[in-house]
Amino acid sequence: MTSGVRNDRPRTNRDPQEIARKLALLDEPRIKPLSDFVRRLRAERGGDESIPWFDPTEAGTKARILMLFEAPGRRAIAQQGSGFISPDNNDGSAQNMWELLREAGIDRGREIAAWNVVPWYIGSERRVRAAQDEDIREAREALARLLLLLPELRIVLLFGKPAAKAWERAGVDLPTIKAPHPSPKNLNSRPQYRGAILRALVEARHRVSGDYPSSTLRRAGVEASDASQNPLTAESKRPAPLAQTRQKDLQNSPRPQLSREIIRDSLLAGLTPDQICKGSRPIYLAALEEEARLEEELGVFEPTPRNVADLRDRRQLRWERIAVRVFGDPRRVAEIRDLYDAARGVGAAKRSYTGRGRRFPEMDS
Repeated sequence: MTSGVRNDRPRTNRDPQEIARKLALLDEPRIKPLSDFVRRLRAERGGDESIPWFDPTEAGTKARILMLFEAPGRRAIAQQGSGFISPDNNDGSAQNMWELLREAGIDRGREIAAWNVVPWYIGSERRVRAAQDEDIREAREALARLLLLLPELRIVLLFGKPAAKAWERAGVDLPTIKAPHPSPKNLNSRPQYRGAILRALVEARHRVSGDYPSSTLRRAGVEASDASQNPLTAESKRPAPLAQTRQKDLQNSPRPQLSREIIRDSLLAGLTPDQICKGSRPIYLAALEEEARLEEELGVFEPTPRNVADLRDRRQLRWERIAVRVFGDPRRVAEIRDLYDAARGVGAAKRSYTGRGRRFPEMDS
């Protein structure tokens, strides 16, 4: 539809005329089901207008890629900004996303819809706060209802830890790719995150179209001469599933030379430390460290019995995952088990079972 043509520059939603144009498009055929969904959510929450509209210049119900973020920023709500969830918004996160989507070569009008794990604003007049477990639980049903409106959805991009956590709880069987949140704070303090987001976008585009020019591969950190050996190379119109593709690439890599960057990229792509290591203990331990680093939990917990018991019993973490969060070293399991015994009684660590891994007879004693 020509009326929904996209403007070719960032922050266009700061223009009142552009906002008026987009509002007039909310009932176009491919957008109307999503607009009605927003109207129902607003009504259910007593007329809560902090729930932003879907951008009608994007793919709407035809979207094959869903970009899932944490919660609306101040520039997404109508009282302080555009009223749309959109990379066209007048803020730093939106501009970063606009630039990265363009660099990845993704056609927003044909491929993308964006949404938030918590679709309503959860901040004050001055700043948005982080989504809490209660927020995610409250918003879970809205996410499930949205997915029913996206029949052509092929892959979900999860930006940030809250989005990944909410998706895990939703229990939906769709391919996902994890990526850092594109906030200026994230990208300025961790420059490598820009490349990680770009690689995630490139991979998502590959999954839905299988069409990559070599220039896009190079921008995503893949040399054209290596394209035939890279999991992002398009050899068919229906690429292999994400985890299968990544695992095949890792299997072809010499184990001792698997770099921390490759481990981090694999974690961001949705693989687990077990899938990455393929039986290599040093790589498994390195993957546990990078997993905790990406979650901003590397060595951040005080080594107290209470903290260890909470990580084990409430979060159901294995001993090595606890050790890396307490000591920054996944090998210090014996000390972690002693702390757990101090909290729960002598022999408690031997009896403790998270529901994963092997179960031994002494666990029942």
